[in-house]
Amino acid sequence: MNSRKAAIHRFITTLLLAGLPCVSSCGKYERVADKLDFLKYKYFTCDVASVTDGETFICQTPGMDMQKIGLTGISVPGEQAGAAKKYCESILRRGTLVRIEPDRNQKGDGGNIPAYVFVPGGKMLNVLLIEQGYATPVKNEVGEKYMNQFTGAAKKAATEENETREKQPRLK
Repeated sequence: MNSRKAAIHRFITTLLLAGLPCVSSCGKYERVADKLDFLKYKYFTCDVASVTDGETFICQTPGMDMQKIGLTGISVPGEQAGAAKKYCESILRRGTLVRIEPDRNQKGDGGNIPAYVFVPGGKMLNVLLIEQGYATPVKNEVGEKYMNQFTGAAKKAATEENETREKQPRLK
């Protein structure tokens, strides 16, 4: 009977000692893990609430508050602002589910989340705005992963713009 009590006592002691290191360091691990990008999600989805302008919109994530999303890697010139906003509104209708891939290389101005935004069908809104001629790429903001898409869209927009100019009759 004493050997059984001793075995149980050793077992409980072993369990307690095995869990003891976590008591002192688990809190530290959680604080460090919160700061490590590779432990966070690569993307999330949200429902569009409203379009702010041609570069930003508001969306609601499942179980979270409203978030302001900024399209990274693009700049909308002032003369294109109204047209860019209308174009975004035509794609980002209220309730549209979009996939947000936050840009890990920068922090947003004014509390927004700089991101690459994928609309239904899988196309990236940032690139669509460039292709349509509403925005220009900001190369130092574009990650290596998407650089080819942004430069390809800019070349496509420039080619289409040149073709449109050539088709228009010239006044003498």
